Amino acid sequence: MSIGLYIKNKRKRLNLTQEEVCLGICSIPYLSKVENNSITASKEILLLLCKKLKIPYEKLEKSKDPYIDELLITYFNAITNKNSESAIISYKQIIDQYFALNQDQKNIFLLNQLLDLTILRKDLYKANKLLIEIENNLDIIITKHSYHYYKNKAILLLKQNKIPASMELFELAVKNVEQYQPDGDFYYFFAIASSKMECYCRSIEMLNKAKAIYIEQLDLIKIMNCHILLGINYMLVKEMTLAKEYLNISLKEVLNQGDKKNEARILHNLGYLEYKEKNWNTAVSYLNRCLNIKGKNYSSINTIYLLYLIRYKHLGMEITKDIKMAYDMAIKSRNEEYIIKFKTLIINSENGFYSEDNLTFLLKKAIPFFNKNGDRDDYKFYLKMAATIFESKGFYKKAVYYYKLALEIGKEFNHEFN
Repeated sequence: MSIGLYIKNKRKRLNLTQEEVCLGICSIPYLSKVENNSITASKEILLLLCKKLKIPYEKLEKSKDPYIDELLITYFNAITNKNSESAIISYKQIIDQYFALNQDQKNIFLLNQLLDLTILRKDLYKANKLLIEIENNLDIIITKHSYHYYKNKAILLLKQNKIPASMELFELAVKNVEQYQPDGDFYYFFAIASSKMECYCRSIEMLNKAKAIYIEQLDLIKIMNCHILLGINYMLVKEMTLAKEYLNISLKEVLNQGDKKNEARILHNLGYLEYKEKNWNTAVSYLNRCLNIKGKNYSSINTIYLLYLIRYKHLGMEITKDIKMAYDMAIKSRNEEYIIKFKTLIINSENGFYSEDNLTFLLKKAIPFFNKNGDRDDYKFYLKMAATIFESKGFYKKAVYYYKLALEIGKEFNHEFN
């Protein structure tokens, strides 16, 4: 811990103002700079401050020992690189230095280490409790170690789907990284958050950084995860050739590893890519292969929907019974997004695409829901449906209104229902 922070913490515990502490010693701005480590106070000033705050000067001198910072960096890098032997050695050395810290700093130090381990073990409930404890003592956190706090909170918020707040904290972590080398997982989770915020180029940048670290560590599974997300991102920016390249690389990797879960994930995305390129039969082939692995259940409801959408809308198949079964599945799982999606298909199949029932459902249910929830592409999809129906009925002003709303989300869109 720095001398300045040590003095600041001691002053606050004694409930003293800067004005009270610096009286007869130095000016208030001078003390403020000392506490914020902007300047290094002379020994004479420090001795006077120690006397005022009842701090043994020798203890203050110990607080500036940088050795624990160096050990923390060694420990952090050992954990990142999964070097357990080095981690154990540096941890024991840290414990020796740890007892030279004041009690408040000891507590924060231990909480930070526990938070790292808890996130690693994916115990989000415990991680959130630890985070609250740390946030109750934010003023004690050493500035140079704030990277860990921002990183861990960003990952927790991402896992809770609080994407804008997560992105803000990832940015703060980057600004506070200083001498720490961010680990591959930091860049990978940053990439996921960026992609969810539709910052696809930033996501691709972060994925390439993560991939470079994983290659050094020879972590084949995480390299594969980067390839999958790179493929998805390139698809979303309409770089379909690159998207296919990365997804097919990923498919070969999972087949070599026998990883069925990720094989299904890649097959779904290849199916979606072919759907976007209007290669209906190829898309159906990939989606069926995905379902052969996952089965028709709650976890594969997104694949079932895309498959039925293609078979009904683009291949002209009569599958109303299958759609109703999938709709019941969505109801049982209380999945509002897919309840609406399958209900729309049911209305289309029973009453017709241009029916009043379909238009009413779109305006009252589908469009309001996807305006606030889910993927923006889905919102655009239903806006275009409403616009097409209004256009067919001769309500051109309303058609233009909904087309404009769709254009605001993305200027390039395909007319799915022409």
